[in-house]
Amino acid sequence: MYLRAGLKLINNHFPWVSLKVPYSLSWHITNACNESCLYCDHRFRKQRELSTSEALSLVHDAALLGVKMFMLTGGEPLMRQDMEQLVFSIKKQGLLVAMASNGRLIPDNLPLVKKLTFVKLSLDGDESTHDQIRSPGSFRGVIRAIETLLGLGIKPRLSSVICNLNADKLEKVLEVANHYKLKVKFQPASDIHIKNPPPLVTLEKFKLAYDYLLSHSKKSSSLLVNSQASLQYYYALLSNNKLPMALHCHSTLFSNTITADGYLSLCTPLMEDEDQRIDCKESQGLKRALAMLHHPKSRRPQACRRCWCAHSLELNLLLTSFQNPLRCMRKLFWG
Repeated sequence: MYLRAGLKLINNHFPWVSLKVPYSLSWHITNACNESCLYCDHRFRKQRELSTSEALSLVHDAALLGVKMFMLTGGEPLMRQDMEQLVFSIKKQGLLVAMASNGRLIPDNLPLVKKLTFVKLSLDGDESTHDQIRSPGSFRGVIRAIETLLGLGIKPRLSSVICNLNADKLEKVLEVANHYKLKVKFQPASDIHIKNPPPLVTLEKFKLAYDYLLSHSKKSSSLLVNSQASLQYYYALLSNNKLPMALHCHSTLFSNTITADGYLSLCTPLMEDEDQRIDCKESQGLKRALAMLHHPKSRRPQACRRCWCAHSLELNLLLTSFQNPLRCMRKLFWG
């Protein structure tokens, strides 16, 4: 009796624990961007973006279902004209809201920024390298954003994408992180959504970054988010070697992705896969889409070689080690 009462309490207050609803939704709120990163194709996408009313409805539905946080990304989220209205709506629903940004527009949007739980900023190298990858003036924009956020009492997190242009120039990223006492994560550039791409990061180049970051990881750097296991996993992927372990997807528990045009998928690498995404725009669409996506017989990959996003990879590496106990708990408590 007490066990059932306890489980009911958990389900009522923490519905995402039941694996029916993810803790957060990573929402690519717009494809528009004020930079032109060499490894990104968002600015070329011609999707119809959700209207303000559709976006507000999605926020309302997510709150009712028990989602706890939105990560707003893009494109550049601050390019969306109704961004402030959407952030205020998310906060009004009692949810956490974070944002991934290139930093350029942050000083011009302080009322909005003050409402954010945290901000993730992109930094890909020293000024010359970063601007070459993204666009002129981008590096100074990031530094200005860091100092603006710290002035507001918000400690940003840094994210760095490894490609052929910066694989041997990552020391500046760690230097900036150390100077401002910020956490930083790295991941290799992905060509998953680009047709007939040249290699964005070759194995030879990534090996330079891999050796450099692994040496910092072994020193137990408090700034570097990447574990040794994730760095070894990326290296195995790029070299087409046998993976250190066959990962099982736990996206249903932690985070799912919503595209700018309102499609739900397990994660960002799968968001353009027609067989792995579900329309969630219409009334009650998010509830139905989550139910379909999280159904045990859904088409989600069980042992995926496309786990590319650093935060998802870290969680999947951790939980795959406890896969059998997790399955037993799920079967025992939630059927």
